[in-house]
Amino acid sequence: MLEKLRQCSNVEEIVKCIKDFYHLYDIDNYIPGIYKEGSFLLTKKEDNNGEFYAKLILRPKDIDINQTWLKGNLQYGFIDGSDDREKNDIGNYIYNVIVQKNFYRNSIYTLNPYLYNDNNSYIYEKVQDTKNVDNLVYYNITFSTNEWPVLVSKGDNEILFLKESISDYVYSEENHYPQYTLSVEFEYRDKINNIKEFDKYVNSGCLITKERIDDFVWLLGTIDIDFVIPKDRKLNIITNQLNGNIRKIDESNWNDDMDAGLIVFNNKCLKYLKERYIFIELSMIDMHTKDSILVDFVGNRVVFWEGEFNKLPYEVKKKLEQYNVRKKCKGIISKAMFEWQLNCNLDYDKYEYPYQKIGKKVFENYFDIAFESGLSLDLPRTSKELKDKIDNLLKIFSVEFNELYKYERGFITLEKIMNNKYKPTVEESKQLFDYFCYNLLGVIDNDK
Repeated sequence: MLEKLRQCSNVEEIVKCIKDFYHLYDIDNYIPGIYKEGSFLLTKKEDNNGEFYAKLILRPKDIDINQTWLKGNLQYGFIDGSDDREKNDIGNYIYNVIVQKNFYRNSIYTLNPYLYNDNNSYIYEKVQDTKNVDNLVYYNITFSTNEWPVLVSKGDNEILFLKESISDYVYSEENHYPQYTLSVEFEYRDKINNIKEFDKYVNSGCLITKERIDDFVWLLGTIDIDFVIPKDRKLNIITNQLNGNIRKIDESNWNDDMDAGLIVFNNKCLKYLKERYIFIELSMIDMHTKDSILVDFVGNRVVFWEGEFNKLPYEVKKKLEQYNVRKKCKGIISKAMFEWQLNCNLDYDKYEYPYQKIGKKVFENYFDIAFESGLSLDLPRTSKELKDKIDNLLKIFSVEFNELYKYERGFITLEKIMNNKYKPTVEESKQLFDYFCYNLLGVIDNDK
């Protein structure tokens, strides 16, 4: 964003650049309520000294923008009589979408409580975890287990919120008064940008001021932006039926009771999935909500039961669409998953690989530790992944690496990797992790 702003030569291009940035989120269910890029300090001499900060507000449609920053940063919309713009008419209230609150001596980001604390709200609060955002969940009434996190953190520099959570205020047909417009309020300071001189820029749904003329640009602005909730389009995904045929996905299948099927994906989808999920045993766990669904790994493919896949948020399913294997597939269910789900065999774990058996122990006994540390127990693909997983598992089970000693090639190779003396290939990383888990199981079981 900062680099694009620096290419702007006038204020009109600045406006377009900012609108285009938020326009990119029209196809997503989330949009940044807070976004920051760069760092600006007057004392710094670096040429790249610049900063862009933006937050979203809701303002009544019938109120013109007559100044920038209609609401102070992270301020609530409480009635205190101190603001002449708000104290006389509730219709004039302006809200920051995201504010901060205290939680055990820490400040965390949260959705402005004025936007959801009412009897008709579908938002509720879960037990708070260690993240920097409030653990709010939007409940989808169309399917009871489809819960969406209201806030998604990408660090303190980017806090996204679920558009649906404020839809009643922006273009609802409900009798909310007043109707609101979504606006971005921004501050842009930069020693590089040399846009044409101006004092104040006013246009429809936009006001920008240049606060100082010095050796840097300093702009403050409020700009109306479009509020678009993407419509759920039919998924172009193929399901493999258990009878060997294929068909288009049945998006109304939630439990696989009547017509069970398997949906197959190329393992390239894992890079995307790991941004939000961790994998433990035969489960994929949402890092936002702790909800889990079944998942299977067969060769280089990731496989979901159709009913489980349908429980995923639409935007996740849509993103996975490109990785779907759209042809008949054989051998797409592991022996462990087959025994568990189709033969109802509670001893299915004896058919699991060692890394899955370790995952089962973690899931049953140390889930909270694994969840908080973001430990995913799928097969690693890099040396760093392998080392991190080994270190985490040794800590969880209170085992020293030397306790796994065996005069074998596998252990000697692992030892070299842990000491940064050997870099394994992708296949070696997978095989050595399973080897490590096998030896770790032996130590754990002997300690019982």
